[in-house]
Amino acid sequence: MIFWCAVCGVRCAVCFIDSSVLFAAPYESPANLTGEATNSTSIFVQWNPVVLPNIRGILRGYTVYYEEALGSVHASVLKNVSVDISLTEAELINLQKFTEYHIWVTAFTTRVGKLSDSIFVRTREDSKCRPFSLCSFFFNK
Repeated sequence: MIFWCAVCGVRCAVCFIDSSVLFAAPYESPANLTGEATNSTSIFVQWNPVVLPNIRGILRGYTVYYEEALGSVHASVLKNVSVDISLTEAELINLQKFTEYHIWVTAFTTRVGKLSDSIFVRTREDSKCRPFSLCSFFFNK
């Protein structure tokens, strides 16, 4: 029997025959994870989406995991933020200033998929003077 499949989005006999596909984890991880500090307490990350046929099941979103890198002066606590399937980016906020973070992402269905390659990104230092226009006025004379 072949029917229009909610998993694959095409006419499919495989998912009908093997319903375990509906409850399986993605077997590929999101690719090309990149990150950039946007200020002293935030990091913007983005990645390429997991695409069919690597999903298995109904993709529900992505989870970004992050923790302070080894050697940090603060206690390392694993944190995460999940985003909808329509997004392939997230902003990590309320981070420690001038601290390196270890970051990776997974896709999830009803189960968590494979981990992406991880990256390390350091938040910025605070600027010495605010607002920037006053800094430019005093220091660029």
